[in-house]
Amino acid sequence: MCAGGLDGMKRHWDPLVSMLDGDTSDAAKVAATRIMMGIFTLATGRSSRVRKPNCVMTDATESNMGETKVNEIDPDANKDLPHENKLLNWGLTSRIHHSLLKHLPQLIHALLRGNDNRIESGATQYFKRGGSSNGISGVVHPGRCCIVPFTSWRLHVCILLAELLTHNEPEEKSELQNLNGNEEAEAFSLMAMNAVMELTLPPALQTNNDDQVSESTVLNPWPFLCDWVFDYPENTLYHFQFIRLFKAICMEHHEASLRLVLQKLKFVSRAVKTCSGAYANRGVLLVCLNVLRLRSHSLAPSAFLCQFLKSHDAWKGFQDELLRMTLEQERHSHPVPSKESYFGESINIDLGSSYAVQLGFDGIETYRADSATVQQQPLIAEAADSKKKKKKKRKKKK
Repeated sequence: MCAGGLDGMKRHWDPLVSMLDGDTSDAAKVAATRIMMGIFTLATGRSSRVRKPNCVMTDATESNMGETKVNEIDPDANKDLPHENKLLNWGLTSRIHHSLLKHLPQLIHALLRGNDNRIESGATQYFKRGGSSNGISGVVHPGRCCIVPFTSWRLHVCILLAELLTHNEPEEKSELQNLNGNEEAEAFSLMAMNAVMELTLPPALQTNNDDQVSESTVLNPWPFLCDWVFDYPENTLYHFQFIRLFKAICMEHHEASLRLVLQKLKFVSRAVKTCSGAYANRGVLLVCLNVLRLRSHSLAPSAFLCQFLKSHDAWKGFQDELLRMTLEQERHSHPVPSKESYFGESINIDLGSSYAVQLGFDGIETYRADSATVQQQPLIAEAADSKKKKKKKRKKKK
């Protein structure tokens, strides 16, 4: 598709993005984000509104004695048939993704608007249960207080951001080649990750304060995305989207994003400290730590993630506790708890297990140093055989 076509598609998003990034009501922002999400999920085939080929069709026009006839279809007849996504076949999915990437700075700017009004202690304050937050006797305080609501439209923007960072298709390189004329086109998710990391870091994370930050500056969202996990410990809807974002950079092993999240933001240290207590966000943090554990097992020892975790004292000291807490979550409940049923089960939570498949590690195996050499040995043998054949041919010619 020509560049003018992409610019034309980009202009279709302008009213929605301006509504989202402008001074509009929350209801208008929710409507804008739901429209953008609906279009993109339809294009990727993940929308719940896509009709499956085995659904039951009802015709209300044909009736007999006031009873509606229903065309009964075997639900298992087309169970294994893949859904034909015409938008994907026509190449519109890649174009929609490409046009949304051009609006990524505006989307992130809208996502972070009003974040400066957040108090230093976080969006959620905890008080001693039964006490009073202002020291005045009266109604017993429930134990927590949400200062800044997360809002539904901000959650929708996080979902859209997660879709952009996780979307990949088998034929994406050929589609992007048609878009940009570049044979070595990057994957969709990698393009989105690089676009995010090109944004300016907050002043507190800059080494020499090289980039000047103003009100119109679009900041890198990762510092705020990580803080929201701890500021909103009971917002499980956002926690699910954060797991998608965090797993995306780990599976891609996007070193620039990992260096920011793990080194500068100290996410591992904060997660280990929080998991040691009984906090509401311990579940999402355990999933993130297990994603790090499993991904590090599949990488070479020289990879950044392996080197970072190997030098992290808090991570190494928390490994036994992480395995114990994960096994407790994976064990099945029993009608009558007993020590025999508790310790009698053997559960695998390493690569190749059902637990790893649930986290998205299907088909990923543990890294073995011998695998690289084993793969190279047939190539060496073939090269040696070819040299011998050439020598025999030369002798025959003589």
